[in-house]
Amino acid sequence: MLDWRNGAWLGGLVRAHEKLAALARPATRVIPANGPPMTGEDLKRQHALFAAFHDRMVGFQNKGMDSGDILAQRPLKEYEPQYGDPAAFISGAFRSLNLAYSPD
Repeated sequence: MLDWRNGAWLGGLVRAHEKLAALARPATRVIPANGPPMTGEDLKRQHALFAAFHDRMVGFQNKGMDSGDILAQRPLKEYEPQYGDPAAFISGAFRSLNLAYSPD
């Protein structure tokens, strides 16, 4: 989940995973705060997922979609069997992008 109320945003999540993925070797064991242990390869796949999701979300935002429109698109439907219902994550990501990219 993104703690968008305290400044976390989707772009920061993407950058953090990018930096971690660059440091990790394929067999590196990564112990996340939540979830099962991962390998460096798992981390790279997760970075690719978040980066593609970020690009999709920016595209939705540029089309003037609101969070309801985006949820209806189900942008993470291929990951629902593995991760469950992404509605709260998508809503938080949308809010974080609005705060990051909208003028004050």
